[in-house]
Formats: sequence, C-alpha cells, structure tokens
Amino acid sequence: MALSFLVLLFVIKTLDYYWTVKLIIADHHKINNNWVFKTIKHPNYFLNIIPELIGITLLFHAWITFWVLCIPYGLVLYARIREENYLLDIDKQ
Repeated sequence: MALSFLVLLFVIKTLDYYWTVKLIIADHHKINNNWVFKTIKHPNYFLNIIPELIGITLLFHAWITFWVLCIPYGLVLYARIREENYLLDIDKQ
C-alpha cells in the first residue's frame, strides 16, 4: 500500500499540470517521456491502482469482494486505458 502511494505521488509530481482524474487533452499537451512512462505505458494504473486494490484486499481479507469485482473493474480500467490511448493518438493509427 505504501509503495503504491509513493508511485501515485511520483506520477502526480512527474505529470504536474497534466495530472487529473478526468480524461482531458490540454492545449499544447506534450507526451511525457519520463523513463517510467517509456517503460510502463500507464504507471498510475499498473503501479498504483492495481497494487493498491490488492493491498486493500490483503489488509481486509476481502477475497470474495475482490473476485466478484475484479472482472468488472478490470473491464472499466481496460476501457479507460483505451480511451486515454485514443485521446493521445496512440490507438488512432
């Protein structure tokens, strides 16, 4: 949980003005070329949100809740990643 929180802080600091929970392309938006974003396409999701959900599951022993919500949440996360890629012209080609 602590590591995922640190990753969130790192992502927010790295994206600075461009970090938001909304899907918005700002004027003169530039793709972040930080090594983390080059190595892992969506570090906020894969290094923060997913580990955080696993950490909460472990902390509260909420295995039934985890397995019931894992697929719907995964589908929503997949849709959001596709939409982000589309907005950033990654999937348009």
